[in-house]
Amino acid sequence: MRSEARSVQVKQVPQVVICAGGGGVGKTTTSAALGLYCAQLGARVLVVTVDPARRLAAALSIEVGGDIQRAALPGLGLKGTLDVLMPRPEDAMEAFADALFSEDAERRATFKNNRIYASLAASLGGIQEFVAVVSVAQASEAGYDVIVIDTAPSRHALDFLRYAARLAELLEGKAVGWFADLASRVRTGEPAGRGGLFAWGKRRVEALLSSVLDVATIEDLAGLFGDLASVRSGVVTLARQTEKLLLGPSSRFVLVGAPTEAAYDDMLHLQQALLGLGKSSDLLILNRAESHLPDWLEVLSAETLSPSEQALFETLRAESAVRAKLGAQYAERLSHSLGAIPLMRLPYFERASPLDVVLDLAATLSATPAGVPFPAWLANLAADKGRTVKAK
Repeated sequence: MRSEARSVQVKQVPQVVICAGGGGVGKTTTSAALGLYCAQLGARVLVVTVDPARRLAAALSIEVGGDIQRAALPGLGLKGTLDVLMPRPEDAMEAFADALFSEDAERRATFKNNRIYASLAASLGGIQEFVAVVSVAQASEAGYDVIVIDTAPSRHALDFLRYAARLAELLEGKAVGWFADLASRVRTGEPAGRGGLFAWGKRRVEALLSSVLDVATIEDLAGLFGDLASVRSGVVTLARQTEKLLLGPSSRFVLVGAPTEAAYDDMLHLQQALLGLGKSSDLLILNRAESHLPDWLEVLSAETLSPSEQALFETLRAESAVRAKLGAQYAERLSHSLGAIPLMRLPYFERASPLDVVLDLAATLSATPAGVPFPAWLANLAADKGRTVKAK
């Protein structure tokens, strides 16, 4: 019996690290530091910031926009590369249309000229996050080893994980096909068929629409869905790939917080949201929660300071001690509430530049202080260079 040879395609699947947390906890700088840490180890890294931080963009010499840009960090001796994508919210809907109709310029222009599209462009919530994750799916084909996603600072920051699936469900549903049929008949002036219960139901729905919407709005609505129907096969495929990338085995979740009650509550809420998606956080990071005095404070001797310097020294020492105490308290509470999830306490950095904070955080990650649980998956991100899978 003759055996047939089968072609096997080897595909590189990037590790996706999704950082979530409330506002003001240092999530964006932590996301950038994770990306920089991996790039220092030799990985090709993309950091996608759903909630753009203008100060961070300036620090990395990055323009906020729809294009992926290389972070200009001379002198760091990166073994890998660090790219950044910071989409502007006001450009999200246009980027969405461009992604949908990337191969059909004429239909893309028609779609953008639709009045319904114009109103959605100004008011549709969540579209920025969706465009960002679609960009992640497209970027996954570009050879990145690690993709870090910095989510919006909100308790609902993880809602975007289901956007791709919801779009696929919408486009696969009967409504799009029904509207596409309506669009075709509206444009050609063809009347609805007269026979059968289904045709009767369609006429009833059309009559209801006509009673609450004017003809132009019905035409625009039908046209919008008709255009979506024309590309739904490709968009559904992309949406399903996006969902698999974000919620599949190659994704990791980092919850970022600070030693405050609000941040603690946000982390518990986000963990529950992950459990609802069948996932769990892989790492907890507490910023501004040092476990010991900074080195420069420890080496200073009060005897060598002037009275005014000594007063400042004691103030800084007291503030550091308070942060360390709060850090220990909240770390214990999180461990009690969330179980054995690895937790890292990162110190407070007083720096004039956001880039300096990112560099300090990345250095702290690479140092892996003794006694700090450091997840193997994080240490091996760069070494693994993504996950290689075989597809027939």
